[in-house]
Amino acid sequence: MIKEDNIWGKHPNVICNECLQPIGNKARFRCLTCDSYDLCENCEDKDINHAFGTHLFGKIRDSTNLDQKTMKRYKEKLSSMCMDSDCYAYRKSKNTDKCKENIDVSLPLIKDMLRLENKYRLSQEYLDEYGKSQTDNWKIAVTVAIQNRVVNECMERGKSTGFFDDLDSGIDFLRSAVGNFPEHVEELKECANYVRYTSFCVRGELRVGNVIDGNEFPIYDPYTLEKECLKDWLKDRPLLIFASSYT
Repeated sequence: MIKEDNIWGKHPNVICNECLQPIGNKARFRCLTCDSYDLCENCEDKDINHAFGTHLFGKIRDSTNLDQKTMKRYKEKLSSMCMDSDCYAYRKSKNTDKCKENIDVSLPLIKDMLRLENKYRLSQEYLDEYGKSQTDNWKIAVTVAIQNRVVNECMERGKSTGFFDDLDSGIDFLRSAVGNFPEHVEELKECANYVRYTSFCVRGELRVGNVIDGNEFPIYDPYTLEKECLKDWLKDRPLLIFASSYT
């Protein structure tokens, strides 16, 4: 008979979010995006579709030896690695050379795709989806669904020939717009609203109630792109902050 004190094993007070059982002595899979989401080995093996498969997990063998500071540094490092690899300002597609060699075709194609993506992002259908996703932390899954739709429509219309022929390569092409065509970034800004401010975006984890330094937090005028500090806007006036991602 197992004593009650031993049911937690190597992961004290950690319960699998799917089967709702203590993880015990097996490996624990910790979501690196959510504040508190864990899977046991059995549920992780079932390919649980958490956040539509968009969140990464860390494997923890023994939580009793887990250093929270080390975990925090690991998450920060992971975030930095992702920033370098998938930010529109740096990313280039696998066929970037071919795009440049055939720019008369590839540039109009990427512009059409960005316009279509922008159209869907601002449609009521997907605005409703973004709204529902906020509390469950799967907002990125809505963006992925939009981008998948754009790529599939381009392939169905026969517009993608020579640059991508499946979903993965199409997504690679779409997300590499600025990286593939840096000389045409001003033109790309007119096709997609979210590209306009890419160079000012950094990864972060702001939450309600967080304290920010008004002396260092920049605010950019959306028309002139002139920079001011948040503290300059906190003088006897109400302030509404809109925050989003660059994806």
